[in-house]
Amino acid sequence: MANEYLKNREKLVAHAEQLENGLHTDMIFKPVIENKAFSKDEISTSVAQLKSVFDIQNGGTIGAPKFPMPSLYNFLLNYGILSQDTDILAQVELTLQKMAMGGIYDHIGGGFARYSTDPIWKAPHF
Repeated sequence: MANEYLKNREKLVAHAEQLENGLHTDMIFKPVIENKAFSKDEISTSVAQLKSVFDIQNGGTIGAPKFPMPSLYNFLLNYGILSQDTDILAQVELTLQKMAMGGIYDHIGGGFARYSTDPIWKAPHF
């Protein structure tokens, strides 16, 4: 039993040394530091793709579950204002109104549930 313990200990130490050596080497994946701006065409194409999945009755995107996506709505608000796209602005307003009046908003304590399990923002996921 002592021999097995020593054998396992040697394997463990060898593995720990490999891990330590790996931490001291250069990173395998180097971050890409490229500050490339998106072109107007790239942004317009992306927004057009987003428009194709808008739920124009209930806000958000088509189907369920529905997730509050503040970064997306912030982007769309900025895009709508800068491009004077009233359809985008109306979609964001609809989405925010449906979220606020639906079941995922905590009307007593404030804040939103993680997401709605149904397509009309009524049934929150706890």
